[in-house]
Amino acid sequence: SRRAHKVVLRRSEMDLKMVVGAAAGQSGMAYVMRAGQICRTVEARAVKSENASAKALSEYARQWNREFYWEYRTGRASMETLSMMTDQDGDALTRGLERKDLNMAGSAVKKGISSGLSVFKARPKMVPMLVKNFLKG
Repeated sequence: SRRAHKVVLRRSEMDLKMVVGAAAGQSGMAYVMRAGQICRTVEARAVKSENASAKALSEYARQWNREFYWEYRTGRASMETLSMMTDQDGDALTRGLERKDLNMAGSAVKKGISSGLSVFKARPKMVPMLVKNFLKG
């Protein structure tokens, strides 16, 4: 049979929250769904161990960052760069990337390097802007 668990929170822990999606600065259904899974797992551990401390709940952020930080940061930098491009630059980049297979497997680092090289070949002047946005965080 299942045993009900009750987590008693101390006053200082009553404001602790784990958030996903837009509230966490995340976008994209796949990121949000995985964040929800991580959140659920961390919450279940907290309930089972009767420990909802900031340290216990911070495992959610650690796990999400371990899985997605670099991929997400690269994607955000790419979106920022695209939003700053002129129509002419966008058209030139699109023409340069036509018929290129950008659906690649591997780590976020491998994908980032491969995508960066494709952009460099298609529109070299966009690379400094992309790097600036990546470093901006």
